[in-house]
Amino acid sequence: MFRHFLIVFICALIFCLQAPPVKAVEIEHQIVRRLVVFPFQVPPKFAAKAEETWWQVRQELSQNQMFLLASKQFLSKNEVLQARGDLQPSDAILLGKLLDAHAIVTGQLVEHTFTMTVYDAAFGLMLWQNHLNLLVSRPIEEQLLEAGKKLARDFLGSIPYQGFQVIDSLRGKATFEDADEVRTEVQINPTSGIQVGDIAQWIHIYHKSTEPLFQGGADTKAFAEGKVVLIDKGIATIQLIRATSLSDIKEYSLVRFPKEAERLKVEYTLKDPLPGKLSPAIIETPEEKMKGVAKERKPLVTTLSFVGSIAAILLLAF
Repeated sequence: MFRHFLIVFICALIFCLQAPPVKAVEIEHQIVRRLVVFPFQVPPKFAAKAEETWWQVRQELSQNQMFLLASKQFLSKNEVLQARGDLQPSDAILLGKLLDAHAIVTGQLVEHTFTMTVYDAAFGLMLWQNHLNLLVSRPIEEQLLEAGKKLARDFLGSIPYQGFQVIDSLRGKATFEDADEVRTEVQINPTSGIQVGDIAQWIHIYHKSTEPLFQGGADTKAFAEGKVVLIDKGIATIQLIRATSLSDIKEYSLVRFPKEAERLKVEYTLKDPLPGKLSPAIIETPEEKMKGVAKERKPLVTTLSFVGSIAAILLLAF
């Protein structure tokens, strides 16, 4: 009996050693458009100031014009209008499904520390978190509002993408040809600092650690690059320069503008208490993984030119 068991054990061990390793599943971050900001959790004596702070934080986030914020009436109608602090992943997922939200924002005041957190509603993972230590020498009521606004701006400055791919309703596709160029359109914040000539990068963002995704917990990979050639009413037209494949560019693909990302980092993010956790201005990508979009089209242009020349010669002959 023991011998039989030993043989089975050895066979199982050999099978396990020879079996290919199980590849970890990559969790890819999807665009955050629908945002829910819950009232902030504070001691009762600060309730009035906390509500004013809540409204101001919502205003800061809406100025970005990239988010669709749930209204107070919507939260009340769904019977979830209440102050919330830390959330468990299951709570964030449940609230996200109930409210059809991409991300959940909460805030809480503990003694003299005001903390704000943003959760990914799809997986319950933390996207961003930061806090401010309020001065003991000043009344909390005089500091809470400004602290909330600063933290909201810090969140905006930490987002690694500043636009997203749109599909033209007339063309019905993400990319199109204009003369000898391949172009595409990306929605951006109309009040941003993005300008004609700026570089754009299409990116994938994957969770790689337990740190908040926007603060060091991401593995970011670029799969296309281009240059802004036109900006009109919040839509940036971009000439594609290179890409792994044009089919990778889809509706809601995340688009990073390195120059604008750097501006937001400087103007919006808090230097403390999370230094050195921001993404680099330019995401480096091995050259061999991308192909020049314009170069791919040149053989076709040359062929058409040659055919046109032959046709002209034939017409002259007759």
